[in-house]
Amino acid sequence: PPPLRRLLLHTLWVVVPFCLLAGLSWSAWRADSRIRENRLLDAAGRGAERALEEGRNALGIWTPVPERAGTGLPPVPADDSAAEEAWKRYAAGDYEGVLGSADTVRSEAGLPLRSLAALQLLRSETDPVRLAELAAILTTRMDFVSPSFLEEAERRFVQLGIQPPPEIANWRVRWDKLRMEEDLASRLGERVPVRWMDSAGKTFLVETDSVRGNWRVNEESSVRALVEKARMIESGSLADGLGISISVAGRRVAGDAGLNPVYQMDRGGWRCEVVVIDESAYKNAEITSRNIITAVIAVAGAAVAVGLVLAGRSYLRAVELARRQSEFMAAVSHEMRTPLAAMQLLAESLESGVADRSGQRAEHTRMIREESARLGDLVGNVLAFTREGRPEPHEAFDVGAMVADAASLIGPMAERRGVKFDLTVADFPEPPSGDFAALRRAVLNLLDNALKHTPGGGRISCEVRHSNEGGWCVVVGDSGPGVPLEERVRIFEAFYRVGDELRR
Repeated sequence: PPPLRRLLLHTLWVVVPFCLLAGLSWSAWRADSRIRENRLLDAAGRGAERALEEGRNALGIWTPVPERAGTGLPPVPADDSAAEEAWKRYAAGDYEGVLGSADTVRSEAGLPLRSLAALQLLRSETDPVRLAELAAILTTRMDFVSPSFLEEAERRFVQLGIQPPPEIANWRVRWDKLRMEEDLASRLGERVPVRWMDSAGKTFLVETDSVRGNWRVNEESSVRALVEKARMIESGSLADGLGISISVAGRRVAGDAGLNPVYQMDRGGWRCEVVVIDESAYKNAEITSRNIITAVIAVAGAAVAVGLVLAGRSYLRAVELARRQSEFMAAVSHEMRTPLAAMQLLAESLESGVADRSGQRAEHTRMIREESARLGDLVGNVLAFTREGRPEPHEAFDVGAMVADAASLIGPMAERRGVKFDLTVADFPEPPSGDFAALRRAVLNLLDNALKHTPGGGRISCEVRHSNEGGWCVVVGDSGPGVPLEERVRIFEAFYRVGDELRR
């Protein structure tokens, strides 16, 4: 039907745009999520690169790679007058005069002559300041000094109860570092940018610059501490759930163990990665925005569904109301044809004189009046429905007189059909107020309906009495079939009539 087509068309007008908007909203959220993720990864990548550079820069300076392994052979002792003078002084015990000689002046064993002179003076010196000066000379060229010399100097300070200067206190550390570097340099072989090497039970990171011939050596624990410090500084600027991992030569030295890296950068054997260490925290903002979009779409969808359901119910009510109106008009038309046909026959009887000859003129006149009143009631019912929703006039009236007037129209018709009609009206000291015409029409409709469905020989009763709520009520009863139970809840709906009026 056309109303159904309109409903379906309106539904499409609502559902199709809603689906398009929902799809566009979802696509916009996906695009925004990708943009946000790329922005976070770019920022995290820059932070990881800074952490890598800061960690590498903290590992110290580059120095030339030793050209010979071990101490090697000492330089050839100088053969000149200055060296000869230094040897003579040393042989004569003038150790103070030897201290000013160059390091190239060597003993027959290849040791710097000035270092030997400093050791001889240190054995007899007691002045702390002078002892510190001699210790500095002794440790200037540790690569060609025997550790037994340094141990003897260390014992001298302990013997005198004097705090050893840094040169003597830390000589073992310097000596071990020197020997470690000599050991690593002897095993370098092919120059690679970065590698891990073991020496004296420790692991070292060895970085080489083949272009400049420099290298840099750091113990593993030191590398881890310095790089971790730089990483921690940059990790504070990352998004929640992300972390930085730094590795060198295939070994992770700082960072968090996470899932697959989302960013990676390699530089000279070093690798920095941005990893996801807590996926739920990393995805939290995305999940929150997705839940909001989903909730908005769901609420909007529910609103559309509720609207469609309400529209469908309104459509069904409109269709039902139209059907009732059609049935009501068919019933009214049918009811109007009956009194009109009766009045036409009675009028023709009066006009032809048949009623006069049979002595029924007064009877025909009365019947015409009754049918006219009945027709007027039908027209009044139709007009009442057309005035529905308008304010109705309220006035005080006599309930007994109103009901008696309605009963006077039904009584003669009941008598002709052999139906007994009983009327009981209570006394009302104060007349009630209301729409007199509408109430009279309602009582008349009840009485007419009771008469219509009461067979001959039956009974109709009408009782007007006080109600429990302080008002009044009219109770109409008959001996007819009554209204079916399943229909009683609907008898007060507009245009509703029991049965199908179109088939009456």
